[in-house]
Formats: sequence, structure tokens, C-alpha cells
Amino acid sequence: MNINGDNIVPMKLSEYYTVEQVAEFFGVSRYTVAYVISRGTIKNEYFGKKKVVIHKNEIERLGKSWKIRKKTIKRPSLKTGEYYDTAQAAKAIGITPNIIHKAIAFGIIKADFLGKKKIAIHEDQLKRLKEHRKTHKTDAKKKAQRKLLAAGFKYSRNPPPGAPRGSSRHPSPFRRGWSKDGAYYGPTAVEALREWKQNTK
Repeated sequence: MNINGDNIVPMKLSEYYTVEQVAEFFGVSRYTVAYVISRGTIKNEYFGKKKVVIHKNEIERLGKSWKIRKKTIKRPSLKTGEYYDTAQAAKAIGITPNIIHKAIAFGIIKADFLGKKKIAIHEDQLKRLKEHRKTHKTDAKKKAQRKLLAAGFKYSRNPPPGAPRGSSRHPSPFRRGWSKDGAYYGPTAVEALREWKQNTK
């Protein structure tokens, strides 16, 4: 999924840990970890806009001077590959974050978690949502087309032969889209059906 050009930078979260997880690993407070970050002892990065994460290489650097209290860093398993937060995922496929949350709630996609609360969407799930939306739009288009044709609508792709195509100053009465009884209702079946229903209420 090539979307880095839109300033959406997914992360391989299997290589990163939260401040809380690092603090528990070393047996210190989260404020102590935050302090060494502020001093520049280790570097931090951000998942999304705000969530601070620390790469495993930085934790290894810290382990050379700090005593490790835990054998492993406990957290839910994260898959290899790239993850997006909800805002990044929404921007990547041109929808609102609310739709991402609904897709998770309805079981269309599964969410992983970074730490206790931060939702992370794996690239596989983002592709799954894109395919689902594409299929849903295609089904909606076909259903709308069937209803319009049954109601006597006609679809015009281009003006009839010899008819003026029109210009900005002299618009043509012929337009691409759905019409009925000389009235134009919209360029797509879904839009035309919606407008027709509103006008017939």
C-alpha cells in the first residue's frame, strides 16, 4: 500500500514498545523512562501523533547501563508488517475515523492494541476493509440500477448523434446520467435513486 506520499507513515510495531512496557521491564517508573528520553539517552518515536514508542534497539542500549528486572517485555502479540492508527488508516483509504471504529465494532476488521488502549490496524486488515467497501459500493450500484430501470429511467452516456455537446456559455440539455420524463436526476445510479426518492415523497 503506497501511501507514504500523504505523510502517512505506518510502523512495524512488532519492533516497538510503549513507555509503560519498558518501565515494567526494567522495574522503574514510567517517569524515569520519560526522563532518560528527555535527556537524549535513548530516542523515542511516535505511533500516530501522540503515542510514544521505543524501538527494541534503544531498549538494548538502555540495558547496558540499567539492570533488567523482567525476562521479557509483556504485551499482546503483534504481527510482523506495518500498522496504522485509526487516523492514519482513515486517511489512507479516504474515510472518517468513525467508519474505522464501526468496522471494528461490526467485526468487519480486527484491531490490535499498542499498550492498553491505543488501537492499531494491521496492513492486512486495512486491505480487507478496502475490498469490503469496494464490494459494498458495487452491490449498491447494481441494486440502484435495477430499481431505476424498473421505474422507467434511462441512462444517457453521451448526447444523441448531431445534438450539441454544449459549452460553459451555452450548456447542452443533454447530460450523462439518469433521467426520467425529461427530468435529470444524477450522474450515478445511487445519486439518481436518492434524488428521485426525495422528490417523490
